[in-house]
Amino acid sequence: MHSVGMPLVRLWWGLIALGCCKDLQMPAELIPEENLPSGIEKIGVGSDLYEAVNQGGAQLARGLASRFTKDGVEFADGTVFPADIVVFATGWHQSISFLSQELQNKIAGAGYVRLFRHILPPTAQNIGFLGYASSFACQLTSEIGAHWLSEHFLGSLALPSADEMNQEIDRAHAWANDKLPNRGTEGFIGLHISHYVDDLMTDMGLPVRRVNSFFGEHFGIFRASRYASLAGER
Repeated sequence: MHSVGMPLVRLWWGLIALGCCKDLQMPAELIPEENLPSGIEKIGVGSDLYEAVNQGGAQLARGLASRFTKDGVEFADGTVFPADIVVFATGWHQSISFLSQELQNKIAGAGYVRLFRHILPPTAQNIGFLGYASSFACQLTSEIGAHWLSEHFLGSLALPSADEMNQEIDRAHAWANDKLPNRGTEGFIGLHISHYVDDLMTDMGLPVRRVNSFFGEHFGIFRASRYASLAGER
């Protein structure tokens, strides 16, 4: 699909982009210049803001802020926007400062929280983190991650050694740095939900094929209902 089928892939992403803009009624100033999936790690849905703009209740300007004036912000093209308050929306970084310094030293490294499968610290395996694999379906990935962590605490997972876990953590972050370069240092997996869930299911010795038909498995909608029987399967 990503070789001879690349025109179809581009068409698919183009339809996704058009659908998002139409369904969200996204103002033109907020539509990214780059085409999907590039930059998808920066996606944000501001439905209340979009509604306010479309109803004339808010103004938008797009450009490089060059300097602050006494009464607002001046952009590189000379446009001046009056402002009482300026919010620096610069993003965020995960922190585990609620843990002891000794435990922090075991878990954090290379500028990020080092977790195998975004859940388990290789050298502190009596603690786990759920929800650190941020995605477009956090409820699903967190719930399956909870099953995975439960299996680990029950002693039912055949996990690799700590060294092998660290190698996999490095591999996963190198892949994410290439595919999702603007995600920062956090565990964002974006739309790659099925791949991540497949890893968790494989670790638990459970089937990754969840639909009887080939077309339904690979081209059908990836619904959480595929995993409705997971507790019983365990």
